[in-house]
Amino acid sequence: MEKKVIETFEEYENLKLKAKEIDERIKELAPFIISNVPVDKEIQGKMGYFSVQKRAKWKYSASVKSQEESLKEAKKEEQAKGLADVIYEPTLYYRTEKQE
Repeated sequence: MEKKVIETFEEYENLKLKAKEIDERIKELAPFIISNVPVDKEIQGKMGYFSVQKRAKWKYSASVKSQEESLKEAKKEEQAKGLADVIYEPTLYYRTEKQE
């Protein structure tokens, strides 16, 4: 492989690992920040504002859950029978080696 390709792969790997570390740290910090910012108020940060807002999270009835399951089964059936169209798109995956 040419040097530019190898360097690009390495840069991608490094960025993915940093992004993972950053995402994990953000998840650790969020509960503390949420508990210190009043709902619907803004707190000035160094480079922006922090705010906590209520977001709706819906919990559906057993009837709707049953319909969702029926829909999943109908989709699987159409796939199996060849009635559903499949579209393949190039997608990049990157996995780190499993640490033991």
